[in-house]
Parts: sequence; structure tokens; C-alpha cells
Amino acid sequence: MQKLEATLSTFEKKVEQAIEAAWAEETLFSHLEALTAQVGEVVEAAVAVGDYSLEQLTFHQELAHYAIHFLWGEQVKSFLVLWRDMVFQQHKGGILLADGLVSKADIEQLKQTSLTVIQAAAQDLEGGLQKTLASIEASSTGTERQFTDWKLQHNPWPTYRTQLLQIPQQCQQLLAQHHQLTELSEIFLRVEGLVDQSVTDCKEEVEQMKSTADEIIRFVEGMGELKPNKIALKLEESEAAISSPNHLKAFTEKLKSLTLRLPERTQVYVYPKGGLLQFKEINFRRMTRQWVDSEVLPMLYEIWELTESVTNGMKMSLVNIRNRAILLATEPQDGASLNIDKSAIYQPLTTFLKGTDDWEAELTALKTQIDDRLKKEFHLSLIYDPQEDFLPIHLQSTINQLKINQNALLSTIQSWFRKQLQAIKRFRTTVAQEEAMSASEKIVRFVQSRTADENNSQYTNIFLTKGYIGESFWVGRKQEITHIEKLISNWDKGFRGAVVITGDRFAGKSVFGDLVANRHFPQHVIRLVPDTIIKVQGRRMTLGYDLGEALEFVRKYSLNTRTMVWIDDLEFWQDVKMPLGRNVRQLRKHIDNYTNDLFYMVSMSNGLKAYLDKFYEIHKVFQSEVNLDHMSVSEIQEAILIRHGATHKTLVDVKGKEVSPKQFQQMTQKVFRSAHGNIGEALNRWAFSTEKVDDERVIHHTRTGYGLPDFITPDSLVLLKILMLEKRTNEYRLRKLFGAPFKEKYGNILHRLLGLGIVQRQLTGWLEVNELIVNDLGIMLKQKQS
Repeated sequence: MQKLEATLSTFEKKVEQAIEAAWAEETLFSHLEALTAQVGEVVEAAVAVGDYSLEQLTFHQELAHYAIHFLWGEQVKSFLVLWRDMVFQQHKGGILLADGLVSKADIEQLKQTSLTVIQAAAQDLEGGLQKTLASIEASSTGTERQFTDWKLQHNPWPTYRTQLLQIPQQCQQLLAQHHQLTELSEIFLRVEGLVDQSVTDCKEEVEQMKSTADEIIRFVEGMGELKPNKIALKLEESEAAISSPNHLKAFTEKLKSLTLRLPERTQVYVYPKGGLLQFKEINFRRMTRQWVDSEVLPMLYEIWELTESVTNGMKMSLVNIRNRAILLATEPQDGASLNIDKSAIYQPLTTFLKGTDDWEAELTALKTQIDDRLKKEFHLSLIYDPQEDFLPIHLQSTINQLKINQNALLSTIQSWFRKQLQAIKRFRTTVAQEEAMSASEKIVRFVQSRTADENNSQYTNIFLTKGYIGESFWVGRKQEITHIEKLISNWDKGFRGAVVITGDRFAGKSVFGDLVANRHFPQHVIRLVPDTIIKVQGRRMTLGYDLGEALEFVRKYSLNTRTMVWIDDLEFWQDVKMPLGRNVRQLRKHIDNYTNDLFYMVSMSNGLKAYLDKFYEIHKVFQSEVNLDHMSVSEIQEAILIRHGATHKTLVDVKGKEVSPKQFQQMTQKVFRSAHGNIGEALNRWAFSTEKVDDERVIHHTRTGYGLPDFITPDSLVLLKILMLEKRTNEYRLRKLFGAPFKEKYGNILHRLLGLGIVQRQLTGWLEVNELIVNDLGIMLKQKQS
């Protein structure tokens, strides 16, 4: 008995020493380390007590040894579980501190409270055996009865022993997790900083535009005598100094670099319950990227679009002033000085500066929304919330629960007949007006019916986000992706690696290609675009329109890496001096010679593919073709659902009530049918049919399906086929192509098409078929040729 009391005394002293040592540490991390280190020694001393009693029971059947196993063991287990839970709470407090949700004073208060609790628990353990034996002796059953009961029961000590030995391991895991989560918290802060820096860069660009505008105004006002040549030179210098950074590319590359440092599948202890540590399995990398893509990136994209609008507005103002200055410089003045109001010269800049106030207000409002969302929702410590998923995606409540039923019935026959009768009545009342309208009026009406509501620009800008902005917006294409992956796998084994991606406009060729590139060649893809700069192994090259020269540069400096060459829109690789046919021949030759070293992915329209097949047998060059013209109705419904969710608007019906899943399904099915399965066309049709109700709600209307009237003449057919085939052109190219007939005939046709909105001039000067009607026009041209 004396030896047992001595062993117990050693344990109690060890507890006292452990508490003193652990709570003597000042910093949170050193306190955590001390708690973890000391608990091992306490457990070792506790196990020594239990093992001694177990050993003695083989020789001496004494009540005290049974009391150690049946009563004291449970008390010690509770004490050590409390110790472990304090390690967890200190660890959790450190993560909350890193997130800025608690202060150092709060952590210190937690530490002192924990000390009070653990000291009280330790005091309860002191002399616990003597107290227990005394209470047994004083009980009505007495020591003999208790001794007999315990002797007949299964000894719990081996179980307690195993559980006690697990507690130091769990504390070690918590300490290691604290290391890991502290690093993750730093990455989360850097992601927040990345978002903030991107917004700051945009604000600085707007400020720079304003500063440049003010400088030019002062320059013109400071001229004694108006000198148009000097003004034109100054404007040219200012325009050259304006940069147009690719915010999306810079942001996504940095974000990807940060999220790659996040672990994928991790078991994280999140709260203690019933003596056990509960955990969640979290994919930090996927969930963080998904949350940023869905909750922040749409608003960032709107800020980037806004900044680009400011930059383009500034450039257009400079171009207008410079053109007028050049005209004034060339007009004969008969030796007299120019008598023109200077403010009239820089009037476009004055208008530009007035508009910047609205732009800045909108930018500030978007930044406030982003900051609020990050502050409330983007915290690593949210893993400790037992009721919520980590970084949930907040889609519209009802639509988020939508489970599309592929076998659902369409409208009832009765409803269908009623709609047909209503359509006939509407037709009868409008047929006279329709016949009275000219072809030009019908074209204008058609274009206007495809134009989105200007008041709903915030929704439209987010919904129609273009380009590859992360996989959270990606849906479908499983069969096509599997096909591409098989081609890449075969290429890795030494087979030919060349694939062509085809489809109508808005079929998603660019996004699909970028997805494949980012998934399978994240650091080894070279995107070839005319009039850009590429970098290969640290070497830079400014690309013109010679595709063969660009391909040779890539081959020469990428010999030791498995590289993808991504040529999006082959139509762009042509100008007056370098026709497309020559570039196609160079591409064919390069693929034949180097396809074992480089993987080639090329996109082009269906029309260009048919043309090149006819004259260059382009299909023989590529290993396979992936056509993206059609997506299923369920995939398009999912795409609309995800993008609508990213806008954080509630979709309501004509009564102002939130639409039901069935209503949403009916809406999207109509969009699918009208778009003929084209994903981009479907998104456009949804966007221009959705109108703003208020700041929180939007409503979807099915607009009247006006058709594109047949306006094509034999002469306009020639011009439109060129525009569709080349995708973009300008008057210089057309003049070189047509020669004298352009001035006599085709120039007038072009001006007529521009006036009707069929052809549009971009800010860059390129002429393109209006995106709103390009696929309808393509169908009409096919019918003309058949």
C-alpha cells in the first residue's frame, strides 16, 4: 500500500510540475508546445500507477488496486481529456487570432481561465484514492461487497491504458495541425491581399487616366498659339504610354500559384464532443478556388471590365482629338493663326472626366461588396463551425435545390393548345403591321430584340463573363475531355499529337482549349496570337502574322520540355502580306515534322474548317477533331444555374415570387431550343431576356422571337462570306482584296451593313459581324449556298 501511495504521490507531483511548466510559457505557440510535451510525462506517470496496481493484483487481491482501476482510472482519463481539450482550445484560439477575430488579450484570458480550471481538476485528483476508500467503507454495502463486485467484473484498466496513451498522440496531431493551419491562414491572407491589390491596381489605372487627361488639358491651355502638330504629337505619346494589363490572366495565375500550396484532402479536428475529437475532411484547394471563383471573381471581373471601359474611353477621346488636330494641321491657313476655342479641342477629355465620377463610384461600390464578403465569409477559422460547411457557395435557395428530371413531361396538351390559339390571335393582329415594315426596319428590330437591358448591366456583365476564369463555371463536355485526354496520353507514348477544335461562334472553343491547357500543360503551354509577345524559356518574341516564324521560335527554345502549342482562332493568322493559305501550309509542315515533340491544339470555325478541307485537306494533318456545337439541355441548364448563382440575384416571376425549380426548368428548356444547343448562344439569350426588378431581384421574360429577314443580295453575299470566314477584317484588307470594285460597289455595301448594325466596328478598328446575329446570319448563308 505504501508503494502505491508513493506512485500516486509521484503522479500528483508530475501533474503539479506539468501545470507549472506549461503555464509558465508566455507566447501562444510555446504554451501549445509545452502543453503537448508535458501531457506525455503526465500520461507516463498515470500509466505507471495503473500498471503497478495491475501487477500487484496478480499477487495481492487488495481493494485499493481495484479502486485504482475502476474509479481512479476514469478520473485520470477525464483529467487528461480536459488537458487535451485545452490544447485544442488554445490551438483554435491561435487560428482565430490569425484571422483577426479575437485579440491577444482574449487569448491571454483563455489561458488564465484554463489554468484555473486545470488547477481545480488537479486538486480533485489529490488524495483521491483515500477519499474513495473512505467513502466505500462508510457505505451500506461495505468494502467486502464492493471488493467481490469488482473482482467478478472485467478489469477496465487495459482499455483506460490504451485511451490514455492516445491522448499525447492526439495532442501531437493538434500541434502539427496548428503548424499547418497557421501556414494556411497566411495563404488565405495572401489571397485576400491579391484581391485587394487587383482592385487597387484598377483604381490606380483610373486615377492615371484622369491625371493624363488633366495634363493634356493643361498642355493645350498653356499653348500661346494653337499648334495642331504639337498637340497630335503629345496625344500620340500619351496614347502610347497607356497600358492595358490583362488583369484576369495576372490574377488567375497568382491565385493558382497560391491555391496549389493548399492541401487537397485533410482531416481537421474541429470540436470536442463526448470525450472525442470530431473532425471534418476538407479539400482546401478545391473549396478555396471554388469559393473565390464563384463569390469574388464575378465582381472582380466587373471591376476589370469597368477599368477597361475607362481605358477605352480615354483612348477614344485621344483618338478623336488627335484626328481633329491632324485635320487642322493639314488645312491651309493663308498665314493666319488658328482662331479656335481651345476648350473645343479638348472637349472629348472634358466629357471623359465627367464620366469618371460615376465609374469611380461604381468601382468603390463593388470593392465594398468584395470587402464585406471576404470579411464575413473568407476565414480559415470557419472550419470550426459545426453547423456550416467550410466556404459554402451561396446559390439562390430554391434553385440551388433544383434536381433536373430528364424524364419530366413538357406542358400538358391543353396548355399547349391554349398557347397555340393565343399565338394565332397575336399573329392576326400584327400581320398587317409586319407586311408594312421594310427589310431594314425588320433588321433593326431583330438587333434590338437581342440587346440586353442596360439597367441590368451588373447582372449581364457577371452572367456573360467571357474566357476561362476557373473550373467553378465549367460544366459538361465530359466525352470531349476524355477524348482529348486519350490523345494526350497517346502523344506521351510517342504517337502524333495534333487536334483541331471546331464549332460555330460561341460554342466554347476558346474556353475548352484553355481548360485543357490549364489542366494538362499548366506551365508548358504557348498561346500563339498575332500582334502579341510570347516568352519561351526566358526568350521573348513579338509576333506578327507569320505563323511559321512563330512556330519555329517555339520549337527552337522548347526542346527539353513537353509543350502544348495552342492556336486559338486560326482565322486571325492572316493579313495583306501573309495570306492564310501560306500560314496553313507552314502549320501543316510543322505538325508533320515536330508533332512528337510538341502537342498542337488549333481552333477554327466550322466554315473555315470546311474551306481548308476543300483546298488544303486540313483534316489529314490532325489526329482528331473535337466539335463543340452541341451541349445537352441538362448541361446548359446547369451552366445557367451556376452563372445566375454567381450574380447573387433572386429570380422572380411576374408576381414577384421566387421562381420554382419547375418554372426554372421550363425557362431554360425554351432557351436551349432557341439556341439549338449552342452554349454561348444560350447564355446570351438568357442574359438579354433577363431584366432588373430591383437591386436584389431579376425577372426572365421570353421575348418575341423575331426572325432575321432575308436581306442578302448577290453582292452583299460575297462581302458577308468574307467577314464570316475571316471573323474580322478592316477596310484596308477589303480594299486590297477587291481592288477597284471596293470603292465603286462593296464600300457602299459595307457602310450600309454598318448602319443597320449587321457589321460593327470595334474599338480596335476591326470590322466584325455583330455578335448578336452572327449565328443566325451563318444559318442564312448556309441556306443560300445549298
